[in-house]
Amino acid sequence: MNQRPNRSHWIKLLKEALRGKEYDYTQGPLIKAIFLLAIPMVFEMLMESVFALVDIYFVSKVSTNAVATIGLTESVVTLIYAVAVGISMAATAVVARRIGEAEEAYAWALSSLEENRSSDGVYHAYNARVRAAKALLTAEGAKTNSHHSIIEGFDKQFPNYYKETGKTFKAEIAAFESLKPEITFATAFVKETQSFIAWVKKERDAQ
Repeated sequence: MNQRPNRSHWIKLLKEALRGKEYDYTQGPLIKAIFLLAIPMVFEMLMESVFALVDIYFVSKVSTNAVATIGLTESVVTLIYAVAVGISMAATAVVARRIGEAEEAYAWALSSLEENRSSDGVYHAYNARVRAAKALLTAEGAKTNSHHSIIEGFDKQFPNYYKETGKTFKAEIAAFESLKPEITFATAFVKETQSFIAWVKKERDAQ
């Protein structure tokens, strides 16, 4: 029989949530993940309410009409804020899904190499790179309706990739199109794909 978490357990989770401790939400209990995600949002809304109360306190020294004005504007601000948060969460979910697809394709690439299917490994690695690049471009609102637009747009949108790696995304993809998928090339291409996905995740976290 599972034992119910005690008060000290929830206090510990509360501290973790407030500290912003890194946590893999795909692992562990769902309740814990929901709690860690909800607490910062709850406190953010509380602080928004406190901000409004402080405004009312100082404006009340002017006139009752001024207090009414604050009440009206806070309602509008809250509505705009709710819409903005909703759009932000939707965009975050789309980007996270694209990166998840890239990691899944990378896993398929590794599996193909283990089975000595170098052509499949290179193909899955290529898909992983394109999907990871699409994730970042989507976050920037860039055009991503074709592989061509993703490949052309990535280097323009993220010039620091070339500065940090000494390679352009377009040149790396060109290697996939021009070289034969032999085991040596396939192994190197798949390994570099892991580095590319790691770079994309780092760039996403920095946004």
